[in-house]
Amino acid sequence: MTATATRFAAASNAARAGFAGLTAVVTLTVLAGVTHIAGQQVQDVQLAQARSNAATMLASAVPANEMPLQIVVVTGKRV
Repeated sequence: MTATATRFAAASNAARAGFAGLTAVVTLTVLAGVTHIAGQQVQDVQLAQARSNAATMLASAVPANEMPLQIVVVTGKRV
């Protein structure tokens, strides 16, 4: 019994082009989703840093003979 390699039926040029196109679409969609998630995380970190910097600047701007400011930092996300 001899084993011969048979060509897969989906190995035509049209099928390969279709699969390559589908692969490109899926890859770019996943990449766009990951980029969006990473962008949201970076934005959250930047906002947290800005709040921290603002709170530090306000706290250091209080003269010694006055009452210190009460700083309320509201953290949360609008959905």
